[in-house]
Amino acid sequence: MCGISGYLSLAGERADAGIIRRMTATLRHRGPDDEGFYVEGPVALGHRRLRIIDLETGRQPIANETGSVRVILNGEIYNFRELRARLRERGHRFATRSDTEVIVHAWEEFGEECVAHFNGMFAFALWDAERATLVLARDRLGEKPLYYAERDGWFVFGSEVRAVLEHPLVGRDLDLLGLSRYLTSAYVPDPHSVFQGIRKLPPGHLLTVASGRTRVVRYWDLRFRTDERPAEDEWAGILWEALCASVRRRLVADVPIGVFLSGGVDSSAIVAAAASILPSRRLATFSMGFEEASFDEGPYARTVAARFGTDHHQVMFTPDDARRDPPARAAPRRAPGRSFLPPDRLPGPTGADVGHGRPRRRRWGRAMVRIPDVPRHQADGVDESAPAPRPRRRAPAR
Repeated sequence: MCGISGYLSLAGERADAGIIRRMTATLRHRGPDDEGFYVEGPVALGHRRLRIIDLETGRQPIANETGSVRVILNGEIYNFRELRARLRERGHRFATRSDTEVIVHAWEEFGEECVAHFNGMFAFALWDAERATLVLARDRLGEKPLYYAERDGWFVFGSEVRAVLEHPLVGRDLDLLGLSRYLTSAYVPDPHSVFQGIRKLPPGHLLTVASGRTRVVRYWDLRFRTDERPAEDEWAGILWEALCASVRRRLVADVPIGVFLSGGVDSSAIVAAAASILPSRRLATFSMGFEEASFDEGPYARTVAARFGTDHHQVMFTPDDARRDPPARAAPRRAPGRSFLPPDRLPGPTGADVGHGRPRRRRWGRAMVRIPDVPRHQADGVDESAPAPRPRRRAPAR
């Protein structure tokens, strides 16, 4: 997980390096390993990095051969090796082994169609100085978040709302319609937010800012077609092959890899696929347990871990832990507590980065405001797309 931020003057005014540094600093929890900036003329880009691929030369922003195109990426382009080979054949020269670099060369080669060539989870921002064009894009299913606002001739964006709010021209007025959407649906649907004037770029969309105009287009949509020819067993084989192909791409990293394992169908299937792909390597799996039996999925996780012989780790989390050390997600300004995870991990297909994970695991941020002795400000900053907690049902009296 990384963090990106930036802004552009639509009137051509010079960007302030101090502002982009403050915006990017709000995202440190997303990228603790490194930071990078590009400030030139009307544009400023900032990046916080969690190093996964090309640990030495993958620092962002990354440029093309001439320095006229710069890009910052949150996420990963899984098919970057194939793309790099194709682009090299067409004359492009690469300076790093990073997956991020394929974006600048793909932009040069394909223009806005470049996103159709990317297989990955991503939110990126690209500045083309020769065309005076800023490009934002978000992956097909929206695993990586991206917010933006346009105020008084400035276009501002960031991986999280807090980065956008750090720009001095972006207000903090509550959007009551956005709040009502949250209270109705338990999340804020794209492209809305709970702040006036701040929007989310929807999944599968590309945004360009050029000549003072902002344009948003959809580049992908999910389409279904009926095919009743294969039998059920054949469909099962097709699904398994697709899952293994997807997991195989996500096993590419220059750091240790692990799997979040709840014991549910999705994470268990990922562990099974990963174990089949890496039969000679003992896979690391990680779980969080709870003292309340109705919340705890630890026994299921341990069963799956034993079945596939993983190196399993479980940490128990209690209300006392929440009182003593609120999660970094709910208190991003605090130094993070201890972690039982490796530098990288293989998340489930639920896209937990933007709040589509299991609701039980996402209740702590909002629950903290109900816990005595926990200041309300420590619960600020919880991802607004996370599901709201649902009231627990009490057992009937006997």
